[in-house]
Parts: sequence; C-alpha cells; structure tokens
Amino acid sequence: MPTSTPNYQSYSDHQLTAACLRSERNAWEELVHRFSNLIYSIPLKRCGLVMEDAEDIYQTAFQTIFEKLDTLRDKEKLRAWIVSITWRQCLNLIRSRKERATPEEPPEIEDKEPLPDRRLSSHERREALCDALRELNDVTARAIIECRFYEDLSYREISRTLGLPIGSIGPTLGRSLEKLDKILKRRGISKNLL
Repeated sequence: MPTSTPNYQSYSDHQLTAACLRSERNAWEELVHRFSNLIYSIPLKRCGLVMEDAEDIYQTAFQTIFEKLDTLRDKEKLRAWIVSITWRQCLNLIRSRKERATPEEPPEIEDKEPLPDRRLSSHERREALCDALRELNDVTARAIIECRFYEDLSYREISRTLGLPIGSIGPTLGRSLEKLDKILKRRGISKNLL
C-alpha cells in the first residue's frame, strides 16, 4: 500500500523540526522554503549588507541549521533560533570587516526633507523606521531593537541570540531607542506621527 507524502507546508515549526530530524528530505526542502525570505531579510534589510554578503550568510546559516538542528532544545523556538544564527553570521561578518578596515571619514548622511505634519500610513511608518534603523551606526544597537520589537524576543532570548550579557540588553536598548528618536526628529518625524 503506497504511503502519501506528508504536507509539510501545514506542519508547525515543531512538527517540521521533528520531520527534519527524522531525515525526511521533503521536510528539509520545506524548512528551506519557509525560512529563506527571513534569512535573506536580515543581512539585506536589517544590516544593510549587499546581496553577495546575504548569499554567503544564507549558505552559512543553512549549513549551521543542517549541522546543529539536533541541538535545538525548544522546537517551538525554531524561528528565533534561525534568526539568532543569521544575526550572528551578520555580526561576525561586520566585525571581521571592521577589524580589517582602515580608519576613514564617516560617510556623509544625506539630509532629507522633513515629512509633512500628518499621520503616516503604515507603509510610510515602516519605511521611516527602517531608514532610521539603517542610519544607526551600531549594528548591535540595530540588532537589539530588531530582536526586541520585530522578533518579539525576551531579554534572555536576545542575550542568547546576540551573545551579549543579559544585564547589558536593557541599557543598550534604551540608548539605542534614544539615538533612533534623535534620527527621527532630525528627519522631522515625531513619535506622535508614527
């Protein structure tokens, strides 16, 4: 009696993880399909890296996922674990470049026209915040904000994801939000417009 192929698209992350750990090839294909956009978005949209870097991070992240999936303790946290792996790859790449870089003048930041005094649409809000986040020079600050507000991770999860002491998360987040607020104000965007 032929067995039908499971519909992995309907699997929860927990179920998909279990199927991958059973070495079900189609489950691995679904895992790659399900998380490809997420993995590409972190280096491209959140770290401001180029496509070539994103492709390298994509390959390395999936290699790590394939090799270490059996070490994931809480199968419900698959998405957070993948974000963690990808962030680490981005941070490692950026740190390695900083170590090799020679000091130079900071880039000129283009002064944009302030937005009109009106309520922004959700698309405009998202674009304004993404632009302001990219303007933060500290990749760790960006990573903490992204993990806290976009990935909804706890301080403990952020600490594990980014490899930072848990006691530094709150103060760094506070300083990062202050910097972000200054960037938005400089662009003529106040909190009440968001």
